[in-house]
Amino acid sequence: MKNLFVTLTLTISGLALSQVGINTVNPQGAFHVDGAKDNPNTGTPTVAQQGNDVIVTSSGNVGIGTTEPTNKLTIISTSTNTGLQLPFGAGVGMVLSSDASGNTLWTTNTAVTPTAIGQLPASNADIPLSPTTTLPNHYINSYIDLLPGKWLVNIGSTTNISNDNNKSWLVAGLSDSNTSYSPSSDIMLTHTGRRIAGATDNYGLAFLHGTIAINNSGTTTKRYFLWVGVNFTDANSSVLWLSPFGNINNERYFYALPIN
Repeated sequence: MKNLFVTLTLTISGLALSQVGINTVNPQGAFHVDGAKDNPNTGTPTVAQQGNDVIVTSSGNVGIGTTEPTNKLTIISTSTNTGLQLPFGAGVGMVLSSDASGNTLWTTNTAVTPTAIGQLPASNADIPLSPTTTLPNHYINSYIDLLPGKWLVNIGSTTNISNDNNKSWLVAGLSDSNTSYSPSSDIMLTHTGRRIAGATDNYGLAFLHGTIAINNSGTTTKRYFLWVGVNFTDANSSVLWLSPFGNINNERYFYALPIN
């Protein structure tokens, strides 16, 4: 009977105060968890003691690492890393946003996403040619790694076709494979913008350049491989090789800029 009386007394007292404390006899709000059980029995916990606490105040604010949340959710960490892990598709350089209906989604933050720099050959990439080459069918050991999101991939290089006294049409493209060429499945434009091009002069010299729009809709970084080729407007059997994206005068570039 005595135990029942004590239990009822404590229950009625707790209901009257409208506060519930776990690991603490000194709750600072409607619901208060002292993770390390290191808060004092009276008074306000110190900043260090609040670091392991979770609280819900009478106004409905939730605090993590603080017993005095000033917003609906306040998270305070004493380290440089907040410890807040954001799942469900989050990646490097992405921010939590919303669509017109208020649904949350992850988008690329172009303000913090760095420019992606492509890998080009360290020396001249001489490619043997034949007059029947019509597509970007030569992989030149060049690629670019892109984070999830939309990108404008900028490609350019001086080129030289040896012993060519006729005009030729140069092409380059990005593929998902380094063993066989087909336009990457992530290219945003279906009929135009799938390749870049350039025309040589009567001495076989040209500047091949252009931009390809890519949408990496996955959740991880993806590698895109650079392929080149040439279509002769006037076949010349003496043509020996194409030298694009080499290190001649450093007249080349391969990089991508994030876009919304």
